Amino acid sequence: MACGWFSFWDFHPYFGFNGFFREYNGFLPPTYARPTYKGVGFGPEVEVSGIGKVNIPETVIKLQTTKSFKDQQKLVIALAKAFNEYLPGLSTLEKRLQLFYSTNRIIGWPPKDNPLWYNAPGDAPSVLALLISEGYLKPAK
Repeated sequence: MACGWFSFWDFHPYFGFNGFFREYNGFLPPTYARPTYKGVGFGPEVEVSGIGKVNIPETVIKLQTTKSFKDQQKLVIALAKAFNEYLPGLSTLEKRLQLFYSTNRIIGWPPKDNPLWYNAPGDAPSVLALLISEGYLKPAK
């Protein structure tokens, strides 16, 4: 079992599944990953209730290359069920966007309970761009 930050900074489920199931789990080619790294030892093939056998690394790769939204949904469901049934990793907290701000030069920051603070846990420039483009942030006078 592993504990870690495996959702990364992108919104598509592929990035979280790839990070945990392939990178942290040691299923990347040795030329990319450390050749002796064994990962958490989950898979590569597991039995998932209601779905059958799921090859974890192959399913993650399919998720990246599949264009159809409905087909992507099926792949995400298979990976999520495998994760939930076997619990090879445990996320212990949700990291909020760590952005320190002041109202000296910029005003319009959303209140602390606004969900925008949770939308990009590590991507401050994207959140700032969103806050500016949506009209939240303005220069202080």
